[in-house]
Amino acid sequence: MNHPQGNFNRGDKGEKHDPLRDVGLTQEEQQAIKDITVLKNAALDIHRRRWDPKKMADFERYLHGDKFQKLSELAQTIAQALLNKARDLGKAVYSEVPTQGQHSSPTPHGRSGSASGHAPADPSVLGHPFHNPYTFIPFPDAKHAPKRISPTLLSVDETPEGKHRFTGVVDLEIRTLSPLLTCDPIPVKGQKGEHQTFKAMTCGPDVIVPASGIRGSLRSLMTILTGGTLDYVDDHLWLTQGRDLTLGPGGNSDRSHAFLGRIASIGATVELETGETRLVDIGSIERVRRDPPRPRQGQKVHYLWTDEPKQHSEKSCRISSVSNSQDASHCWQLKLSGRPINSKGKREGAFKGNGTRVEVPPGVWEDFKDRSRHADIKEFKVGDLVWIQHRDPNAAAPPKLGGEIASLQWARWGRIGQKLLDLIKKKFSHVMPDAWKSDGMVDMVSDLFGQVPMVERAARAFAARVRPENLVFEDCAQKIDRTTLAPLLQPHPGCVAFYRRNDNPDTISTTDPLRGYKVYRNTQERGADAPWHYQTQGVFSKGANQPDDPQQRINKTCDLLREGQTGRLRIACRGLTPRELAVLMLACTVDWRLGGGKPLGLGHCRVTRLNMIDEDGTRTEILTQLTEGYPPPASLPEPYASLVAQYKERVGWWHASQQPVLKLRYPRAVEENRQRVNRGGQVWFGRHAQPKKGTRDGGTSHAPGLERLGVTGELKQKAGTDQIAAQVLPLLDPTDPLADVLYGYDLFSAEVDRTLTGNRQTLHRKLEPFVPDPHGGDGRQHAHTPQGQNRESRIQEKHRRTQD
Repeated sequence: MNHPQGNFNRGDKGEKHDPLRDVGLTQEEQQAIKDITVLKNAALDIHRRRWDPKKMADFERYLHGDKFQKLSELAQTIAQALLNKARDLGKAVYSEVPTQGQHSSPTPHGRSGSASGHAPADPSVLGHPFHNPYTFIPFPDAKHAPKRISPTLLSVDETPEGKHRFTGVVDLEIRTLSPLLTCDPIPVKGQKGEHQTFKAMTCGPDVIVPASGIRGSLRSLMTILTGGTLDYVDDHLWLTQGRDLTLGPGGNSDRSHAFLGRIASIGATVELETGETRLVDIGSIERVRRDPPRPRQGQKVHYLWTDEPKQHSEKSCRISSVSNSQDASHCWQLKLSGRPINSKGKREGAFKGNGTRVEVPPGVWEDFKDRSRHADIKEFKVGDLVWIQHRDPNAAAPPKLGGEIASLQWARWGRIGQKLLDLIKKKFSHVMPDAWKSDGMVDMVSDLFGQVPMVERAARAFAARVRPENLVFEDCAQKIDRTTLAPLLQPHPGCVAFYRRNDNPDTISTTDPLRGYKVYRNTQERGADAPWHYQTQGVFSKGANQPDDPQQRINKTCDLLREGQTGRLRIACRGLTPRELAVLMLACTVDWRLGGGKPLGLGHCRVTRLNMIDEDGTRTEILTQLTEGYPPPASLPEPYASLVAQYKERVGWWHASQQPVLKLRYPRAVEENRQRVNRGGQVWFGRHAQPKKGTRDGGTSHAPGLERLGVTGELKQKAGTDQIAAQVLPLLDPTDPLADVLYGYDLFSAEVDRTLTGNRQTLHRKLEPFVPDPHGGDGRQHAHTPQGQNRESRIQEKHRRTQD
C-alpha cells in the first residue's frame, strides 16, 4: 500500500491540492494522522479509487491490531471513518466495468494476464466482480490425517482412567453477526409445491435453534479444523457435467450398434424389454409430423409410433407414417430427443420389442436415476424407452443378461461421470466417513459425536460424548423480521470449474482431485442489497425492472432473527481427554455458521464467552471475544493451547473463509437467444466455465480445459486480444481471502458474431450491465442450476461430431 506522497495537479491551471482534504479531513484531523503512514496511504487510495479486496483486508487487519490500539482516540475515529469510505467505494467499484487497459484487481493466480499473441486476457477486464457463495478448505494429505482409534465407551469416566477426563458442561454465549434462519418445520401458510411461509422456531418468548442443528454444525466445524473424516457422503451422488458418453455409431464412438430398451416393470426388480433398434433420419420424421412431441422438463413424455423404418443409408433409416398410439401398422416406438440444433444428420431412435425381458441389476438402475439428478427428466415410468450401454463395445445384439448392461442412459449422448463415493475411496480414502470404513476404527471427531455403521466391519454404533442442547435466544421472539428469501439453488458437484482443485482453466478436468471441505462465505452487505433478499437474487420474467411476484414455488418466506442478538448454549460433555476438550474449545475461538440459508450469508455467529463447569460445579472462564469487526481467533489458555497447536494452519484457513465479502452472489449472466432473454446461472457457466467440446477415452470423459470466451469488436479492443480466459473458482488464499473473485456478474450479451467454419464459435462484441427495459425479453432466471450444455455449446458439439 505504499504510494508516493505529495501534491497533485488539478485542472488546467495546475492548482495544488491535498488528497487528505479531498477525502473530507479537516486540518485538525490531517494533523492528527500526519505521522501515521497507513492512514495517509488509505486516504490516498480512496482519493484515487484504488481500493481492492486485498487493501480492504489489510486495512481491517490493521484496525484490529496492536498498533491501532496505541493510536489516539481522534486517530482511531478517523481510521473508522476511512474504513466506512473504503467500504462505500468498494461497493461502487463492484458495479463498474473497467475501462480499456484497466483491471479491477491484480491478476489472480493461475490465470493468464497477458494480452499479447494468443494468450487470453484476464477475466477481470469484464468487470462486475462478485464472490461465489461457497469456497473450499483443502483436505489434509494422508500423512497429516488424524490418528485412528477404537471408539471410546460412554462410561469411560467410570474407569480409573476417567479421573483424568472432563465430565461437565461447556457454557457458551453466542451472538448473531448476520440474521439467523431457524424455522418451525410446519408452514403457517402454503402447501407443498407452492410458496410457503414459515415462522421462527420459538418456545414462548424465546427463539430456539434445535440441538440437532447445533450438533451437525459443530461436528462439521471440528472436522474441518482437525482435517478429520467426513461426517456424511451421499452414496448415490454422481459427478456429471454435460455429456461424456456416445452410444451407437456416430461421432467418435467406438460402438457400431445402438440399443434401446423399454421399461417393462419397476418394483422390487426392474425389467427391460429388449428387441430391435434402428436409427431414423429426423427429416423423414418431420416430413410426416411437422412438430413431433419432444420431452420437456417436468412434463410427461409422449411417444409416437411409426411404421417399419426402411434403410436409407449406411447410417440411418426413413419412415413414411406415424401414429399417436400403437396399432398393426405402427409397431415401432420412437425415442425422440430434445429440440434439434441442426437437423442435418440428426437421427432419432426407433424400437420394436420382441417380448424378451432382462432384469436390470439394482446398482445399474440406481446409478441411472442418480446420474439424472441434474437432468431435465428425473422420473422414469413403465413404457419409457432408455438407451443401453453394452459392456462389450463390439456387441451386435442387445444384452441377454443383466450383467451385460454397463449403464442405462436417457440420451444416446449420455452421462457417465464419476460416483462421489468411489472417487473419495480412490483419492481421499483417509477422509472417507468412518461409517463407510471397514477397519473398525474412527477418528477423534467421530469418537466424540458417535456414529451408525454403513458397511460391515465398520466401527459399531456408539453414542456421542458431546451433546449440545438447544441454543436459546431469550425474549427474542419479537426481534424477528419476516423476509421473502432468494431461492436457494441446488449444489452441482459435477461442475468441474468449481469443484476440482486446479486453478488453470486450460488444464482443469475430471482427473483433478476434489477441492476439499465445502464452506460458505459471509457477506458485508446489509439492507436492500443483502443477498438473502428476493429482490437481490430473484426470479425474473418479462423483462421487469424488479423481480416479479416474490412468492414463487421455489423460494420461501421466513422469519429471520435479527443480527446482534445473544443466545445461550450448553454442551454436555462426558469423559473428554484434555486434548478432546481443547479441540472443542478451539472450535469456539472461530466464527460459526448456524441455521439455514448459509449460501445467502445467513447464520454468521460468534462465541463471545466460554465457561467450563465441572462435575463439582466449579466454573472456569476460558475466553471472551469481540462482538464487532473481524478479529482473529481468540487465544486459548494453557495447557489447552499447546494441545491444539498442530491445527494452527487449518484454523487460519477457516478464519480466512469466513471473512465477509462484498457482492456475495450465485453466478448469473444474461443472453438473448431466438428473441428471448435468458437470465440465470446457466448463462454464466455456459459463457465463462464451459468444459471444452469433445471427449476422450473412447467417448467416456471430457477433454481437459474450459472454453475461452471469444470476443470481437468493442470487447476485443478492451481485452487487447480475441479471447478472454475461462473462469475457475479461485482457490482460497488464507493470506488474501478476498481475492477469490469472479467476473461478469449479470452482464448482457446481445451483440454476437457466429463463425460459420471450424467450431462455429460465438464471438461476443459487447457485454454490458443488464437493464430490463432497453434489453427487453423474458429475463427468466431458472430455479435449477444447470451447468451442462446450452444451445450454443450443443451447436459446436454437433458440428464436431459431423466432422468426425
